[in-house]
Amino acid sequence: MVFRAYVAVLLAVSLLLWTGCSGGAKFPATAAVSGKVTLKGAPLAGASVSFVPTEGSPRTASGTTDSGGNYQLTTFAPNDGAPPGKYRVRISKAAASQASPGAVATSDPASQMLKMMQAPKGAKKAEEPSEVPAKYSDVQTSGLDRTVTKEGPNKFDFDLQ
Repeated sequence: MVFRAYVAVLLAVSLLLWTGCSGGAKFPATAAVSGKVTLKGAPLAGASVSFVPTEGSPRTASGTTDSGGNYQLTTFAPNDGAPPGKYRVRISKAAASQASPGAVATSDPASQMLKMMQAPKGAKKAEEPSEVPAKYSDVQTSGLDRTVTKEGPNKFDFDLQ
């Protein structure tokens, strides 16, 4: 009798999980977004490009520039672009580490979290040096506003000064 109750519960849980996972999530439609980032005319490799919505989608679309300064945005799936709407753009890139050769980088999330937990309460976060002028790393000061359209083309180049 106990075995039958166990099997019935197991079947019920399996059915709930199966129905909850079927169909998948429905994401808003996106449009491809790409472009090139240069700093004083030279391609900027390894920069983070973020499109922060000012209306419409609540999700930020982001990408990283390649060695030629080219980027493609991702919102829900790799290189899917961004939902149509108005965005403010943030571009940042941490300066190359001044650590000695052979030193272990501590930019992984676990190390960063450990440092934050060990910091005295109320201590200010040390700012990392940046290769990009500070104004571009804040959506309030970047001055980079763009509109992504369904029809496209959504090719946005940025020449930072």
